[in-house]
Formats: sequence, structure tokens, C-alpha cells
Amino acid sequence: MSFAAEVRGAGRPIVCLPMFSLAASVTAAALEPAFAGRPGRQRHYVDPPGHGAAPPGPETADEIVELLARRIELDRFRIAGFSYGGYLAAALARRYPRRVAGLLLVCHAVRVGREDRDLPADERAPAAAGWLDGVGPELAGHLAVALGRRTPEVAARVVAVVGPGLPRETEYLERLRAKGYRLSDEDSEATFAGPTTIIAGRCDLIGGYADQVRALERYPRGGLHGGRGHRPLSAGRTAGTVRRAGRRLAGQVRAGPRSETGPSLSIPCGRALCRRAARCQARTTARSASSLACCGQVTRLGEKRSPAAAIAARSPASSVVASCA
Repeated sequence: MSFAAEVRGAGRPIVCLPMFSLAASVTAAALEPAFAGRPGRQRHYVDPPGHGAAPPGPETADEIVELLARRIELDRFRIAGFSYGGYLAAALARRYPRRVAGLLLVCHAVRVGREDRDLPADERAPAAAGWLDGVGPELAGHLAVALGRRTPEVAARVVAVVGPGLPRETEYLERLRAKGYRLSDEDSEATFAGPTTIIAGRCDLIGGYADQVRALERYPRGGLHGGRGHRPLSAGRTAGTVRRAGRRLAGQVRAGPRSETGPSLSIPCGRALCRRAARCQARTTARSASSLACCGQVTRLGEKRSPAAAIAARSPASSVVASCA
């Protein structure tokens, strides 16, 4: 057996896939707040091979996707994936679209090779003095890149969930990363017609955001929402966006009307998630993921400009740094 899962609740199933080398418990920490007080949703927190309680398994990502498709014994389900888990979730959706009812991709990889990713410049606010004091060297280097808000409080919250005691099969995962990490259909132009929410960090130096904007073309009913860094556990903007998106995913009963103008891009204006933007998002949590607008600033991908240019055109110059603060 190369697969493990923790099931919580009862009702419509939602399969949740973790970041690379993390575990079901971490995914649950990020998503459970979205389901609090919302019965009728059954959450399947999955450990893929080598993650958490799961032993080593297939040696390639393609084989892992097929393993997940076989072992998820559900006819139809919604799926949420974080980072590399989102990379696998997107593959499941394009290979088995009749089984996937909805998709949530959080800071997901569009291209798994770091050299192939379109990553932003580091425009984060300065880190607080000594913010990594007490964090072990095996995690400190990663957090220095992954977090948008670099404060002792944020670091402590993340370490409490993803600390060095988390179970994993390190040798197997290193082998997978070195030789079998990339999916053979990574560059597929196949579309997924179900409701889709993509969350990307404006200051995500690991997954970026420009690739995710381009990927919206593959999701006719998709919407992209802004976060900050690569970790959805820090109680910052990415964490709040994940909670709202999780509630939308849980609330999908049937496919809503198809958007006539295609996918949409939600762009924060001024200060990061200003009060007006927060009210605007709160009013739209019950809508289809295809049409979230932040303060009325929505960019349609039909415009003849690059995704980065579209973002720059919709955002005041001062908001580039503010959104990363």
C-alpha cells in the first residue's frame, strides 16, 4: 500500500492533497477552518506515496496520479491541492474530468522544474529582526523564501505545523524529485470545464503567479485570487484566501452558469486586501469561482497583453510592495 488518507465528516467528498514532502495533517490545518460549522462535507486528507503515513511507492509522478485515480474510490469528488499537490490535482482533473466536480489549486506548480517557472522579483517588505531565531536549519532556508510575511509569529505558526518531526520517506522523495518529478503531460493544453479556483501569491518566490495566470486559459470557469507567499498557514492573506476558497469549494452543489467572457483575475488594489476589497470578497463567496472581482478591478485574459502587464496595468505602483508586506 502506497497511499494513506484521513477521512473527516460525512457528505459530499472533497479530496485534499498536500505540498511536496508534507502530510495530511498540514493540509487539514490549512483547510479545516473553512469547514467549521459546515456539515455535509466529507474531507479526505490524502498522504501520497512517501508523505506522512504513506510508504514509498511509484517512482514517477505519472504513476502517482494513476495510483491516486485508482485508490480514490469515489465516483465524483471535488479536489484541493497545495503546491505539488495542486500539480497532481490539476493532472487528475484533466485526465479524469468526469470524476472531478470542482478544483481548488493553492500556490500550485504549473511547471515543476524551477528553471522553467516564471518567478517574480523579491519585493517583500524587510524581514523582522531575528525572525528565524529558534527555527532549525533544515527549515529556516525554506521559510526564508516561502513566506511573504517574515515575522517571528508567522514563523512559529508554520513551524508548529510543518516542523522536523513530520513523518516522511526522505530518500524516496529525494529520488522522486531527482528523476520522476515532472508529469509527461505538464504542457497539455487540455481544458477542465468544472468550477476552478486558483490562489497564487504575489510574492511567491517558489511557485510564482505569472504561470498561474496563463494557466487560466485551461479553466473556462476558473478564477485567480491573490495571496502573498507560498505558505497558506501563516494567517496572512494567502491563509484567508484559502479559507474563503475552501468554503466556496465545499458549497458547490452543481455546476453554475458558464461565464460568457471567460476566466477572471482578481487583483488587490492599494494596501493588501483593503477593507473595501475584503467586503467585496465577502459578498461574492457564494458566487461561481469564475467571476470574483476585487473592487471592480477584473482583468479578462482576452486582452492582448501579457499576464504580468495586465497585473501592472491594474495595480498602482505603490501596491506592488504593499501587497507583499
